[in-house]
Amino acid sequence: MNRYIIICQDFDGELYQNSIRTFAKYSDTFSLVINCSSENKAGALQDFKNKLSPYCIQVDEKRNSWHTGGYGSASNIYHYKVTPESIDMLLSHTEAFFESFNGNTVPEDLAFAKDGKHWVVTCSHETCADIHPATEDILKEIKGLEYMSPYALIREKEDTN
Repeated sequence: MNRYIIICQDFDGELYQNSIRTFAKYSDTFSLVINCSSENKAGALQDFKNKLSPYCIQVDEKRNSWHTGGYGSASNIYHYKVTPESIDMLLSHTEAFFESFNGNTVPEDLAFAKDGKHWVVTCSHETCADIHPATEDILKEIKGLEYMSPYALIREKEDTN
């Protein structure tokens, strides 16, 4: 059974590492967003981008909307091939699912896709991620991850009115 889940709480440590490896296992690409105003600044963000450059397969330039569905200032979306090395690089520079992807030292809004379709999408600064489809196999592999159904949120809102 496929489910649609939302994660609204940051997590780190072994659960973070295991979740990223699980998301990668079911994906062929991942993507990150860099705001154009930060694109060419020297420092940790540029270093991180350079280290991942061998795995970059596409850049969508100066987009005002991106895989999170959000709108804002122009940003570039970098798409990377999922390989053991690219995931190791990602994990060696990050420690938490939302907090690490702050746009200062690491790009924002990590997403995973399979066959061109995003199925894990984050909005880092909002501490929110959507996962769809979340199969039973995936949920078993990320055991311990706290999540909720968006339908529960709708029911909760209806109950409070």
